[in-house]
Amino acid sequence: MTLKERKEQAEEETQSFLAAADGLTKRTGKALQISYNSYTALEKEEASSVSKIKGSVMDSFSKNDTAEKAIEDKKYNAAMKQLEQELEKKKTTADPSKQGVKQYALTIKTSSRAGAGTDASVYCWLQGTAAKTDEINLPDDAKTRFECNGEDVFDLDIEGDIGEITDLYLGHDNSGHGADWRIKWAEIIDKNKGGIKYIFLYDKDVGGKKKSPEKEFISAKPQKPGTQRPGKEAKA
Repeated sequence: MTLKERKEQAEEETQSFLAAADGLTKRTGKALQISYNSYTALEKEEASSVSKIKGSVMDSFSKNDTAEKAIEDKKYNAAMKQLEQELEKKKTTADPSKQGVKQYALTIKTSSRAGAGTDASVYCWLQGTAAKTDEINLPDDAKTRFECNGEDVFDLDIEGDIGEITDLYLGHDNSGHGADWRIKWAEIIDKNKGGIKYIFLYDKDVGGKKKSPEKEFISAKPQKPGTQRPGKEAKA
């Protein structure tokens, strides 16, 4: 083979090699592009999945927070309602005017001792375990009550619940002639609690010695449950 022929052959082999290399480069580039595109798509897919997972987790937390807040709000509202009810109950207990009118029957026995009656204006008030009453005037318009050996009955309407009666105060304003008054005993019937009876023993004087009108009271505590009224006494 001549030199020229060898040169031409070498050129042909070189061109063939270059063509093969160019084809390989293109294929390699295409493969790399495909790989890059696949990687990019995978990366985007992973990012989307991560975003979805984050969103799901945040939604879950948000829902849990909302549910917990609803439970806490419910507990808070229930506690506040209970507190309001307890406060209203305490206010009602402390304010007798919200308890309604309570009815009692009061009987007062004046001593049979001579001159035991009074011409003064008579008053009473009750002390209970929960509250006390205001002063209550016991009317004697006809001047026939509170006479010697007399037994006088009054209906008392009292605002609110004073509880169990612990003391009964009886007295007068020292007005009129012969104001001094000797009380023998008294009885109160609580019409609101099945007719519970309270018996109070006095057998002592109240007032009558002061020159200017001024209210004076004496008090007595109730006798043991079941105690009966004292028997009739002979007029002195």
